[in-house]
Amino acid sequence: MNIKEAINEVQQSRSKYQLERFVIGQHHSPEMQYYQLCQEANAVMGSIEETKLRIEKVKAEAEELRETDKKSDSIEADIKLLSIESLERQLRGQKRELAFMEEMFEQFPRFTRNDIEEAQQDYWETRLTRVAQMQMLSRQGGVDWAQLEAVYQAGIMEEALTQIPTMSHLMQPIELAHKPSIEGSKND
Repeated sequence: MNIKEAINEVQQSRSKYQLERFVIGQHHSPEMQYYQLCQEANAVMGSIEETKLRIEKVKAEAEELRETDKKSDSIEADIKLLSIESLERQLRGQKRELAFMEEMFEQFPRFTRNDIEEAQQDYWETRLTRVAQMQMLSRQGGVDWAQLEAVYQAGIMEEALTQIPTMSHLMQPIELAHKPSIEGSKND
């Protein structure tokens, strides 16, 4: 495998783990996880379509430049075409992300907009309480609360608290409402 092949192989902006734990998993309720997943998938689908159009546009611009029969325009066309490889890599990564989101979507129960609205009070009460707990832990342990939030989202709060024994009595980790499994994912 050469470096270009390796770059193509690894292309994806956010890993499956990041999507599962830090994007979707930032929310504790299944309704908000579902909502976040739908929002993220919508954004990625839009990016995919935009990237496809950018590729078409670059090809059209290069073709138009070549039609002028000017040597400098022909070189400019070659320069434009250089961006296609990068755009195609970007598209590959976007499609991988979307495939994983589609897998996650199949694992979720379906919620309506009304379901999401009805769950808002409980969601925000729990989330704001958790943020306050993280801030309290942060002040006592000298670790930024956002870092503690990431530890929580990664599912390793209990382990981390054993590493900081003076803080373990302050908070018990809260389990995510929905943890889709990334094990056995085949859609890369």
